[in-house]
Amino acid sequence: MVLLVFVVVLVVAVVVLVVAVVVLVVAVVILVVVLVIVLVALLVLVVLTYLLTKWNRVLLEELTGSAASQEILRVLVVLLVFVVVVLVVLVVLVLVVLTYSMEQSPS
Repeated sequence: MVLLVFVVVLVVAVVVLVVAVVVLVVAVVILVVVLVIVLVALLVLVVLTYLLTKWNRVLLEELTGSAASQEILRVLVVLLVFVVVVLVVLVVLVLVVLTYSMEQSPS
């Protein structure tokens, strides 16, 4: 009888562990999707702002004689590199979590 109770408790513990791992993986995937959407939205906003201010940028260069457009371009390149690095880190994080969860789940 004690052995049966031990087996039942062990099975329940394994099921709870598997459910917890699945919930963790789903939460990480949802977090990554939300972060990617936010980063893409920010990038689109910056690019649209840059494109829409092109005429204003030319006017600013004519008025001040400075090359403000080069600075805007540098900022956009830095932002794009930042977004790519963040996306790569997030993909690596998801792969690490998935690999860890696969190793921990009972086969």
